[in-house]
Amino acid sequence: MTQLQALLLSILIEVPVVLALAQVLGVGARVGWRRLALVGCTATLLTHPFAWHGFPLLADAVPNYPLRALIIEGGVATVEGLLYGTIGRAGLARGQALGWVSNAVSYGIGLVLFRLVLA
Repeated sequence: MTQLQALLLSILIEVPVVLALAQVLGVGARVGWRRLALVGCTATLLTHPFAWHGFPLLADAVPNYPLRALIIEGGVATVEGLLYGTIGRAGLARGQALGWVSNAVSYGIGLVLFRLVLA
């Protein structure tokens, strides 16, 4: 998978998750789906290169893949959560929920697709 394909897949997964979760958390109607979708696209565009390049760059320092994934994805989720919380006007706690859940779902689906493609 190329970086562009992975980026587009991330956006296609994360933005709908954010929009659905925002409704559950009660911020969707208050904030507006367009704003959240725009922040979602922007957040992923900003953080995806760090995740994509971070995995191989940290391989020597953190050879344990699950730990490396937690470090990188945790950083990405936290930054995206801050963007949802501030620019997305979801509030800091709900913003973090949006960032962490959407990235967990995206990462999980990515792992499944990776296994299916290699199988």
